[in-house]
Amino acid sequence: MSLVYDLRELADLLKFPSTVALSRTMARMDACGFPRPLPGMGNRWSAAQVTDWIAANGASRPLPPAAAPTGPQLVIDNASQRLTLKYVRHHHG
Repeated sequence: MSLVYDLRELADLLKFPSTVALSRTMARMDACGFPRPLPGMGNRWSAAQVTDWIAANGASRPLPPAAAPTGPQLVIDNASQRLTLKYVRHHHG
């Protein structure tokens, strides 16, 4: 695991279709306590801080059994599903 994520890695981790889609929701995520980029590192985020934030903001709805992963990927997938529902689908237009 990397110690930092760049914007592309973060978009992939959170299952955003592009860095543009992630950038469009970043202000709303920041308002919910998403970690800020590391000082002096440009658009790079602490992997540990991102992982902690994902765990604290995990999905309350489980994935369907056929798609259910286990371990750390479960936390990331559940959080991704929750974030997509909260920040992307409900904030169009």
